[in-house]
Amino acid sequence: LPVVEPEKVWTAAILSHAVTLAILSMVPVFYGMGMMYAVCAALGGGLFAWRSWQLYRAPGPAMAMTNFRASLIQFCLLATGVFLDKVSTWFV
Repeated sequence: LPVVEPEKVWTAAILSHAVTLAILSMVPVFYGMGMMYAVCAALGGGLFAWRSWQLYRAPGPAMAMTNFRASLIQFCLLATGVFLDKVSTWFV
């Protein structure tokens, strides 16, 4: 039989993972990534953490899908930040 955890358990896990990911995505800034990456990582991490907080406060299928989309946006912003950071060095 499958084990079903209460909503507050899995939403708390999602929230803690999202906040941890947002913090860790800022680490490359301390190792040479530039301002373009920092802005994209902060925006994406902030959005994902905020949506995860909303999911924690009001769990449900629609909010879970919204949180999933925020995770995809966060990933796209990280990739865009890496790209823009590299491209910006070509013109300096």
